[in-house]
Amino acid sequence: MQKFFTLSANQNNRLAWMDYAKGIAIIMVVVRHVTKGMDLSGIVIDETVLEVIHHVGLTFRMPLFFLLSGIFFRMSIAKRSQTGYVLHKSKTILYPYLIWAFIITTLQLIMSGYVNANVDAWTYLSIIIAPASHWWFLVALFNVSVLYLVMYKIFRGQQLLLFAIGLIFYYLSPYLANISVVFHIFRLFIFFVAGDIISKAILNKDNYVKLASPRLLLLFILLAIAGEWVLFQETWRDQPTLLLLFAFTGSCAIIWTSYRLSIIKSGYLSVIRTIGQHSLYVYLLHSVVGAAIRILFVYGFGIDLFWVILPVSILFSLIMPIYLYRFCTNFGFWFLFSPETAVKQRVEAPVKQPSLNPIINS
Repeated sequence: MQKFFTLSANQNNRLAWMDYAKGIAIIMVVVRHVTKGMDLSGIVIDETVLEVIHHVGLTFRMPLFFLLSGIFFRMSIAKRSQTGYVLHKSKTILYPYLIWAFIITTLQLIMSGYVNANVDAWTYLSIIIAPASHWWFLVALFNVSVLYLVMYKIFRGQQLLLFAIGLIFYYLSPYLANISVVFHIFRLFIFFVAGDIISKAILNKDNYVKLASPRLLLLFILLAIAGEWVLFQETWRDQPTLLLLFAFTGSCAIIWTSYRLSIIKSGYLSVIRTIGQHSLYVYLLHSVVGAAIRILFVYGFGIDLFWVILPVSILFSLIMPIYLYRFCTNFGFWFLFSPETAVKQRVEAPVKQPSLNPIINS
């Protein structure tokens, strides 16, 4: 029972910094989505609060996940083979996305008078062809992961060539904005490539001391702050090169912060790691939890003050998905998250050092 309710991180052989990085990123995502949901529902939120929450980290919140996936690309291939890699991505990303997109769309139809989403029967079709709202991310992550494997094989592991292709994709993406599935692939492919390129240095244990350098951390934090300040100036927000540059510096700031957190032994900070270990499930469920808390306050308690609802909604949106996932996997509802009956939490998966050779013939 204690294991079920604890929020202390599972101390296993996963890379702690990776969990912290995912934890920080998903917290930023949840804060923005919960705030946006409240704003769309008509709750009056201070304009400064809205502005800050919307723009801080906007350039790197989602790219960071693609960068991290790229870092562990070859590790995953070495562990599972190419076919196993695609199957694993299908089971861990595509399957739970389809299940929960269907469930939440159904709940939105039932609760149409209380939620922000404008849904109808045709919305079910969009789950496959044009993911709505925040669902685009999971589809994009799956598509980019598989596309990179195919292109890595075609171009025989020539990472600089793949990076050049990623740049072309990135600069073409604005012209594909009306085709959301393709747009997100083109926009984010470059971050996956970059992750694979730096994986050798990032995953080399001999570099851990250097990577945890306070000087490097300070440098990237200063660059990230400078980037945030520049992008708060409206005239610079539509400059694709600046957005790309600050996406990389912001992601590096989070990764280096995570390195520092991983060497600090603190029970309180390990909650961030726990959230990171469950980042997929938090992403799947945070919107419905946030909406439920908002509805409870507004229609149940008659309270519509954002400074009361917002912190409670954020807290529950981060924590409740973890408990719901544990409940489902421990009490027979494993199929809501995995097609396999023998469900093992991802936090128990061992981490192996990857082969850093091209995967052409595997």
